[in-house]
Amino acid sequence: MPAKGAAVYALGFPSDADIPTLGGLALDATVTSGVLGRVFAGAWTVRELTIVQHDADINPGNSGGPLLDECGRVIGVNTAGVSATVTSPDGDSQVVPAASGIFWASSVSELSAELDSLGISYRLDRAPCTAESRVLPPVVVRPPAALSRNGSGLDLVYVATVALVVVTLSFLLYRAARDRHALSAILARVDRWVSAPVARSTRQRSPAPEGLQLILAPAGSDGMTPLVVADAATTPHGVVLGRHPMLVDRVVDGPGISRRHVRISFRRNALHAEDLNSANGSSLNGVRLAPYRPVRLRHGDILRCGDAEFSVDIRYGTESVE
Repeated sequence: MPAKGAAVYALGFPSDADIPTLGGLALDATVTSGVLGRVFAGAWTVRELTIVQHDADINPGNSGGPLLDECGRVIGVNTAGVSATVTSPDGDSQVVPAASGIFWASSVSELSAELDSLGISYRLDRAPCTAESRVLPPVVVRPPAALSRNGSGLDLVYVATVALVVVTLSFLLYRAARDRHALSAILARVDRWVSAPVARSTRQRSPAPEGLQLILAPAGSDGMTPLVVADAATTPHGVVLGRHPMLVDRVVDGPGISRRHVRISFRRNALHAEDLNSANGSSLNGVRLAPYRPVRLRHGDILRCGDAEFSVDIRYGTESVE
């Protein structure tokens, strides 16, 4: 792990960077720079792990992207930043990033352990990052005298350079962007990899009742029409809902809805909703959904995606399931 105060770079696709692009989809990664603040033992909810703190700006959409050293090697996976809840005069609330200069990444040692458990090969690079091997420009940092050395003794584990991976992924996304079905297939494979531990325990599938369909009726959302999802039970990986027409199966352009927000699928003889790590989250009957954790839908439930609420109507043909 680089020393405290060393230059670091965050690479990813923050959603706000899509706003001015043609078609609303950035095909080139955004890079931000900063310095490594500290490395410490922490936790995401109940999972204990090693966390890297830094001040290279990340935003919603950066999650899962790499944190790099000056030699282009992965030292962490960007995960979170400080956020604040803003409430409007009419009572609506939204979680927004806070300008704090404090951001967190899961240490690459956690990533390497996960790759080992999945049987995925990779190359370690423990060599010091020298001026000769540097591939990224230096970052202006504070004088070394003002810094304290990090003597944590953490295992110096690095993953091979990601430059080739980034170029390849950008090329694939560029090619797939011309074909919505190809792009959806790539994203579906990513979703399945992220949710693999869950999928292994919920892989059992059974025939769906004939004519099963889901109707999401907007609850107090002006300008939105009911959405009929009739093929969630017959499509192997479900139906993805969100606001970006290139990335989803059904477009839902409501307040606070992400480009890819929620998946509706049929498993274990029932329809389920699964949040796809959306920026503003999803909830069912007031209980927030954990990303990539399918939760059963029942007739009469209230599904909230961002700031949009939907009443769940499950039917066999034209008959509601009470």
